[in-house]
Amino acid sequence: MMSCSPKELIQNTSLTPEEMAQVGIRSEHIGGGVFQLRGLDVRQKIKNVIAFWRRIAEAHIEDSPATDGTLDRTAAAKAILYRLGAIECFLAAAERDGASGDLYLAVYHSLLLSIEGHQLTVVHNETALAAQEDSIKGARHAGMLRSAKVGSRNREMAQEYQKRWELMRSQGRKKSKTALMAEIGAARNLKRRASINAIESGLKELNRDESNFSAFRGAPCTAAQTK
Repeated sequence: MMSCSPKELIQNTSLTPEEMAQVGIRSEHIGGGVFQLRGLDVRQKIKNVIAFWRRIAEAHIEDSPATDGTLDRTAAAKAILYRLGAIECFLAAAERDGASGDLYLAVYHSLLLSIEGHQLTVVHNETALAAQEDSIKGARHAGMLRSAKVGSRNREMAQEYQKRWELMRSQGRKKSKTALMAEIGAARNLKRRASINAIESGLKELNRDESNFSAFRGAPCTAAQTK
């Protein structure tokens, strides 16, 4: 059985019986149809995890690390190595004296290890993450510009529609509103439905502006406004 992250960048695969045997895990029959997994004792499991993290950290030590205090891959990896050393130290102390409280310190450093592991992941992928963020910001900004441009065009078309409609009425000319909208849009290479939608959107914006202006004009003056 395999579980994947949404973009399938992470895959968790269940171990086969053969793979379980290789890492020292076995299935023990405890009665009826019930089986329980048995394996390495917890001390060995902890040692294995520490060894895993140590390999990860050591693989990220660079030949030419930063010397100005930048949290580069080497600095992040060395933080992990320091944390692993602290965990091993306090675990050993707790083994010697169970009442010393060193076990709690080992747990404390283990919790901090997750933070430093995350830091190493971010630093290792920082260039790609920064590029993705810039791309998202750029796309959002471009979208805002396009939206503003379309909004301005719709207002302009709506104003032209208002003027031409009033002129047609005053001259007694007969043409439907939608036909006039389509004609105005055609001059801007818009199809009939797109023209009607654009002008109707522009008219709504103009009406909203007029309502806001009327509300402001009818509002009572404050002391600051009358000075």
